[in-house]
Amino acid sequence: MELTYENLLDEVLQELPEFKDAYNKELSEDSIDKDSDLHIVFSYVFVPLLSEAIKAKSELTTKMFNFLEKMASSHDHLVQEVCDFTVLEELCDEFKDSEIYSYFGESTKKGFFAVRQYIGDRNCDGSPKYS
Repeated sequence: MELTYENLLDEVLQELPEFKDAYNKELSEDSIDKDSDLHIVFSYVFVPLLSEAIKAKSELTTKMFNFLEKMASSHDHLVQEVCDFTVLEELCDEFKDSEIYSYFGESTKKGFFAVRQYIGDRNCDGSPKYS
C-alpha cells in the first residue's frame, strides 16, 4: 500500500510494534494525543526510538530505516516532508553522517541531501562526501 499522509500513522503502527509501544506510552504520558500532527508524533516517538536503536546497534535500526525509505519513496510530498524535515533533520543534528548514512536507501539519500542543503553540514564529521 502506498504511504499517504492520511494512512502514515496506521501503517507505522502496524509495521513497527516497537513504535506502537512507544506511541502508546507517549499517549499515556500526555506528551502527544490522538490529534497530534504527524510531525509531532514522529518527533516525539519515531526519532527517539530510532536514535536509541542506532546507539544500541539494534536490528530495529534496519527495520526503521526500511520504513523511512518507504516514506521517502512515497508520492505524497507530505509524507516525504515528515521523513526529511522531521526525522532526517533531527537525526542529522544528533549523529555524524557516517553513523547513519549506511542505513539509507536511494530515496532516503535524496532526502538526506535535501536536508544537508537546507541545514548545511552542522554535524558533518569530515568523512568523504557521500558515495
